[in-house]
Amino acid sequence: MNKSLLAGPPVILMDDPIAHVDDLNMLSFLDHLRDIAISGSRQIFLATADAKLAGLFRQKFRFLGESAFREFKLSRWLFILSSMSSVSESESKW
Repeated sequence: MNKSLLAGPPVILMDDPIAHVDDLNMLSFLDHLRDIAISGSRQIFLATADAKLAGLFRQKFRFLGESAFREFKLSRWLFILSSMSSVSESESKW
């Protein structure tokens, strides 16, 4: 990751980057991201469904203040369609 930061874009996008990693390495990774954020060379976007990782990320980066650190809580909606057997084929627009 260090070599790619030299010539890469000013944004780092990550989707659950720490799956199956122990706590010590998780903290080490977040410390590395924090160093990148402090240097001001990259904007970091991290998406995770892991509440523990989200909490640690929040604790490590909240010091940046509300203007530099933003948290977006998203939720996934599950839509369940009723059985199409009750709708005749002529009524169905599928």
